[in-house]
Amino acid sequence: MGLRLALALAMACAGALPSGAVEFTYTADSGKAFYKSCGPANPHPDTATCSAYAQSVIGPLVASNSRTVCPPSGVSAQDISAITLSYMRAHPEKLRQPQNRVILEAMARAYPCG
Repeated sequence: MGLRLALALAMACAGALPSGAVEFTYTADSGKAFYKSCGPANPHPDTATCSAYAQSVIGPLVASNSRTVCPPSGVSAQDISAITLSYMRAHPEKLRQPQNRVILEAMARAYPCG
């Protein structure tokens, strides 16, 4: 019952954005949603939001020493977003996958654990 209420509220709020507002999906939406919101097709991407989202996927893995992704120290959230967008351009077939998975794949290829 709580899930139904949350879904109903989310659907009601989806139409409540002012016209022209940038809508960004923070769920396991497709990579295409991230690319569309954060990539070159968007003339005014919210780079802070895009970078923060990409960092939110990778940060916990790095902090937990999961050895899934091993970026060198100093890699910024903007770097993670840029690497992800570059990976998506090179692998458009990945855009149908959940954006969290694509971000993780991009970073694992860029910074594999040795």
